[in-house]
Amino acid sequence: MTAEELKEIFVLLAKQGLNPQLCDTPLPFYESPVMCGNPTMISDERGDDYMFPKELVSISPEFMCRAKGDSMCDAGIEEGDMLEVICDNVYLDGDIVIASIDGEVTVKVFCHDEKGQPWLLPKNKVYKPIKLKEKSNVRIIGKVNNIIHKAPRVGYNDCMKILREAEKEQGEKKVITPEHVSWCIREIAPEVKVARQWYAVYRAMVDKDVLKVEDFETFCSMVIKEMPEHEHLPTVVEMQRLAILSFRKPIKKWDPSDAPVKGERFKAYKSIGLKMISLLEG
Repeated sequence: MTAEELKEIFVLLAKQGLNPQLCDTPLPFYESPVMCGNPTMISDERGDDYMFPKELVSISPEFMCRAKGDSMCDAGIEEGDMLEVICDNVYLDGDIVIASIDGEVTVKVFCHDEKGQPWLLPKNKVYKPIKLKEKSNVRIIGKVNNIIHKAPRVGYNDCMKILREAEKEQGEKKVITPEHVSWCIREIAPEVKVARQWYAVYRAMVDKDVLKVEDFETFCSMVIKEMPEHEHLPTVVEMQRLAILSFRKPIKKWDPSDAPVKGERFKAYKSIGLKMISLLEG
């Protein structure tokens, strides 16, 4: 790929709201992991360089290394993470640093106490802070500037749980055919004792995605077509009058204290609605 072709790609990505950057600056990577736990020896064995965009690399010397252990887990550093380390001369309280203590290396939080005594602090209660004694040969190698997390692996049991929930949801949203809807209307019709109770049937059909909300005309037409001889046929006006308070919600959320009908009448409406849902699901 030529420089001009690469430039065209960057321009295209920028127009799409992205921020492309060229990885043109190498950072050395050291094979031996740095302990996030008790200090340990680290070799100076150098592996392949990692390439980063120049904009993300400090003017100070930098290198990459891999974290090992769990003493910094509460700071977001897990075993296997890649650490981008800046070799700086200034380290402030609260900086996460790579420190060498008598030749052993560890990752900790650098901090002074009220008396000016320097400490290295873990971010895991299992481990104890390290007091830096005057006689110790202590050297701060660098400050952690960036943490590149290792992609986690999801357990098989968790995968199967997600799949079972997805399958269940798909099963709940199965397509209800017009023929089945017609049968349900005929089955529920004997339960309807007054015209306004058809509202519970309408709401059940909305809850199961058979009808759209407030599509009363379609609903009334369906009932009249299936049950033209029924003694109590629904009207659009009566349906609209009941679409208030908790009756605007799914049937399972109907509240007797916040409904347009009370007492035994409320129980009758809800009973019809729940039975219609059961018929539609059957």
